Amino acid sequence: MSVKVYEGALEQAKNDLEWITREFEKLRTRKELLENFLGALTPLISNLNLVDDPAASPESAAHEAPALQEG
Repeated sequence: MSVKVYEGALEQAKNDLEWITREFEKLRTRKELLENFLGALTPLISNLNLVDDPAASPESAAHEAPALQEG
């Protein structure tokens, strides 16, 4: 077999590795952005849920308790 065959295979492997490295870096960056996005939105959504459902908060439960009537 000619050395050219091995050189071609080696060059293709290097190109593949470079492509995989670029794709990996893109995905790593995307992962970091999504983690930051989730980290910022999770507390916001939790707070919005409390505003939408005031019965879920302990403060509102005290205001909504029926008053006892004597008599």
